[in-house]
Amino acid sequence: YNSNNDYLIIEKKIKDEKELILKIYNNKELIYTHELPKVDNEIPTCTLIQEKNHLKIVGNDNYGINGYAISKKNNFIYSLNTTLELTDYGTYYGYVQDYAGNEGKCTLETNKPIVNIDPSNITIIGDSRMKSLCSNRWYKIDNGSCVAEIGKGYNWFNSTAINEVNLIPNDKKKYIVINLGVNDLDNINRYYTKYEELSLTLWKDSMIFLLSVNPTKNNHDYLNANINIFNDTIKKLSVYSNIHYCNTNSYLKSNGFYTYDDGVHYLESTEKTIYEQIKKCIYNYYNS
Repeated sequence: YNSNNDYLIIEKKIKDEKELILKIYNNKELIYTHELPKVDNEIPTCTLIQEKNHLKIVGNDNYGINGYAISKKNNFIYSLNTTLELTDYGTYYGYVQDYAGNEGKCTLETNKPIVNIDPSNITIIGDSRMKSLCSNRWYKIDNGSCVAEIGKGYNWFNSTAINEVNLIPNDKKKYIVINLGVNDLDNINRYYTKYEELSLTLWKDSMIFLLSVNPTKNNHDYLNANINIFNDTIKKLSVYSNIHYCNTNSYLKSNGFYTYDDGVHYLESTEKTIYEQIKKCIYNYYNS
């Protein structure tokens, strides 16, 4: 009632489940109308979506979302950032908050996206072993590049091969595979220094895959001891971010390999095995 002791009638009329109108009457006369604040008890929806190496959060609420958060741990600070670049994978938590303070929560198990390897972006560098491998129909179909010569080693690599590789378009030498050394195992220190230099300068934008010098047999079986030393040395170059060692030597020894009578040059079936291991090594590097 008011100061004159007139009684007032208060009516709450529901327009919808969220909005109220307050009406005040003096007897039958409507003397005041006021729209009350919206009442929102609805929990907003929360969804996390992985798009390659980014995590996106989406929220939905009838009256809008006021804050978002994405967290690797089950805690959060609201922000307006709706995407996160993933550097680590596993369970992520998402949170949304509407203007009334209601919270919605969600989780997602993220996975490292698969990186597909295009073999046409492989450039192989090598001696007669790689020249023979590159001459096969199945390698030509993949449309990879090849810089290889019979009987060559470090001197040819340094004076000729590097320049030839530099002329290849960058996308065609995204993955540079080097297989040299069987003809000049004593040049190991020079190879090591040159590979190190290239990774930091001319080929810093490519990924260099050092293919192990592969095993010999028959009359050239005596080379295997020095081959092992050579491989152990170049393997150490994997400390550089754009150099990775591919151990096809051990794979061939474990699974068998076939050469011509000279014990050095491989039959096509073994060349195909080596090529498949090259592609597998590149794939595993990006997807492990």
